[in-house]
Formats: sequence, C-alpha cells, structure tokens
Amino acid sequence: MTASPEPAHQALANLADALLKRLDERTDAVVALLRREIPEYDVLPTEDVRGATVALMRDVITHVAALRVDASTLEPLADLARRRAEQGFPFGALTRSIQLAARYLLNEADAMAAEHQLDAATMLRVHDFAWQFVTDAAGVIAEIQREMAVDAGERESGRRADFLRATLHGTVAPARLATEARLFGLDPSARYHPMRAHPADAKEEERMSSAIRRTTATQHHKPVLAVLEGDLVGLVPQPPTLPDGSLAAIGSAVHLHNVAAAFRSASVALDAAAAFGRTGVVTLDQLGPLPLALMADELAIAVEQLHFQYLDSDNEANREIEQTVWTLLECDQNVDATAEKLHVHRNTVRYRLGRFREITGLDIRASTHDLVLAWWSLARRAARS
Repeated sequence: MTASPEPAHQALANLADALLKRLDERTDAVVALLRREIPEYDVLPTEDVRGATVALMRDVITHVAALRVDASTLEPLADLARRRAEQGFPFGALTRSIQLAARYLLNEADAMAAEHQLDAATMLRVHDFAWQFVTDAAGVIAEIQREMAVDAGERESGRRADFLRATLHGTVAPARLATEARLFGLDPSARYHPMRAHPADAKEEERMSSAIRRTTATQHHKPVLAVLEGDLVGLVPQPPTLPDGSLAAIGSAVHLHNVAAAFRSASVALDAAAAFGRTGVVTLDQLGPLPLALMADELAIAVEQLHFQYLDSDNEANREIEQTVWTLLECDQNVDATAEKLHVHRNTVRYRLGRFREITGLDIRASTHDLVLAWWSLARRAARS
C-alpha cells in the first residue's frame, strides 16, 4: 500500500468538502455513466446501485484528500464484492465501475483545482493516490474472487463426494440418481466402470487423479472422481492408464443403477492386488483365486489353527519347510524344479515335504488336500505382505 507521512494539504480538504457538498448530483451522473458503460448494471435495482456508488465515491474522495490509502478502510468494498457476487454480478464489471467513478471524480477535481489554489504538482499526487486506491480496490476484489472460487470448489467437491458415496454404495434413489448424475456431467444411459484406489499420500493422489482424468475421458463422456475416507474413487468411461507403480481396481462397465455390485468387486480386487504387490489397473477376473486368500471367516481361522499353527513357531527349519511347500506349489508339484529353484538336493525337498505332512497332517500329493494347501499358501503370503 502507498502512504504519505505528510499531513493533508488544507486546500485538498477544501476541495474534498466541495466535492462532497454536491455528492448527490455527482452520484446521479456516475450512476448514469455506469449504466451506460457497463450493461450488467441494468439488472440491479437503482437504489442498490446508487447506495453503493455514494459509498464508493465518498471513499475515493476521503482517501485522495488525505493522500493516503488505508487498507483497513477497504473492508466495506470487500463486503460489496461479496454482495455483488451473490447477485451474479461479474467481478470484472465491479472493478471497471470503480475505475469509471475514480476517473469522473478526477475530472471534477481537475476542473476545480484552480478555484482551490491547487498547483499541478499537488494535482499529480492526487491522481497518483486516486489510481493507487483503484489498484488496491482491484486487489481486494481479486482476493474475494479467489476466496469465493475456493469456497465454491470445496462445496462442489463435497457434493460430488456425497453423490459418489451414495451411488457406489447403492443408497441413492433411482429418480435422484438420474437427476444428480447429469449435474456432474454423467450420462444416465451410458455405462461406467466404478474405480477405487489407495493413494499413498496427497502427492500420489494428485498424480493418479490427473492421469485418470486424462486417459479415461472420451469425446462424449468424462470421469467423475472424489476422495472418500482416503480412497480415490470414481466412475470412468473407460479403463485408465496409471503412473508407474500405482494401483487401481475397476469393476465391469455398467449402468449407474448397477454400479454398487461392480464397485464391491473392484474393492475386493484392489485389496487382493495390494496384498500381493500388484500394480497397474486390475479387475477381479484377472486375479483368479487370489482374493480367496483374504477370506478370514471362522471356518478359515479354524482350518488355519488345525493344520498350520505349529508352522508359526520361530524355527528356521519350519520356515524352510514352508518355503519348500510354497515353491513346490508354484512349480506344479515338480520336485526336480523345486530343488533347482531352492538350490537344494531333490532328497532335501522330499524330506521337507515329509516333515510338512507330519506337522500339518496334510499330504501334498492327495488331491483332496489341494484346495486347502492352495488357500493356505495364498493366505499366508497375503498376510505377510
């Protein structure tokens, strides 16, 4: 802000008094000027425009006469900017109106300068401070515009998150679904993939959101995304392309009223893929039996305790036995391939398999035990990851 430590010139005080004495007349002239130059004023009530113009002109005259622009006295202008915004009045038009009012008053002041014995140097300072006032006023209006844009963005983000939460969990009524979908740019007749991801932090969420918006938009349809309880979720027209190392799961492309079931599938796929260190875009059907490893109901826990509790002891031999069984399953129960992968003799593999049978009561060669062993292998790996 520009300020002058010098006391105001008495002649300037006299000029200010003279301008204020005919303020009503000058206000009428400025209001007419504003309505002529700025079409947006046509929609505002005359008394509203006149009242705001009187206050504005009084502020300009007071600041300029004192050769000082005081930021604290600009708060009424901030209130005016907020009120005009609520009326749908453009911020740019408000800034333009301040410029026109200041120019009008400067022309009046110039015409009265000689009468009040104000020299050219003083009037130059008057002009400087008048335009400094206009500049500072524009800064106040710009700040209010920024604040309101942020508030509007947050409100829009909140409404979008509420809509996605209700849609993805199937708690929104069909009539409301169609109406609100259009508000967020969704086509109720189109099919969308529900999507879910677990970004590690705000930076990854921003990178993923940007990539998803860029790679899922089509000519006619756009994605809708939101962050819910730390998860990045959304509805996308087509599968996204993610940054390297990121993970997201999508459900089948369905109509909006069928999204909830597809979103549950995507959630299961995401948890399973994360447990096994997968990256990229995954779907449930791509993961095969892996999601079964995350099932931990009472029956699964009972099976774990019945057969495998002794393998949990902190014993190097037991860890070797467990690793051998995992590797054998990966190698389609080929003992030679298992021995080669573990860098041990085939007889060592056979010995460890025998010990596994003694500890768990399960015979890896018995077909009836295959399912239990496959579930155990997947579940243990998921838990340890």
